[in-house]
Amino acid sequence: MDIHIVQRAGHDTWTSHDEFGQWIPGADHEMQSQYFLVVEGDLRDTVFAGTKKAFLKWLCRLAKRVWITEVLVSVTGESWDGSMAIDDPEPFQQMFEDFSWTQIREGQEHPEPNWCEFLRWERAKDSSYPITLMYKYYTDTETDNEMWRREEYHRRKRNG
Repeated sequence: MDIHIVQRAGHDTWTSHDEFGQWIPGADHEMQSQYFLVVEGDLRDTVFAGTKKAFLKWLCRLAKRVWITEVLVSVTGESWDGSMAIDDPEPFQQMFEDFSWTQIREGQEHPEPNWCEFLRWERAKDSSYPITLMYKYYTDTETDNEMWRREEYHRRKRNG
């Protein structure tokens, strides 16, 4: 199975800041948030039931991680004993795992983090900037003290 990621033409949003919340000099930068995934496969030595199960498992895992707005799937084969067509995105939209800070805004007091939140950096105080980069590149006593406090906390946690 091959997956081709195709960016939708044009742009649907813009930004004036980078991923750290830092202003980018110059004009606003156009961005596209919508992509098409084109999946193709020439599957040999498979049976329809196994291929259907494997593809649906992959699609469900994808739906937990990215917001699916449209879906059009057709699985057929010359020697297979079945076929499958999917054109309703709604079940897959319900699988999406939102970020915990979105759930907090919606009133949940202690939401469970989603699958990828561990990948995000620890922020510096009152900033979207990673505290490790703030510590490295800026002279700021408050940031230095906070960085040392966090390092000590993690060291104690590791050592029990």
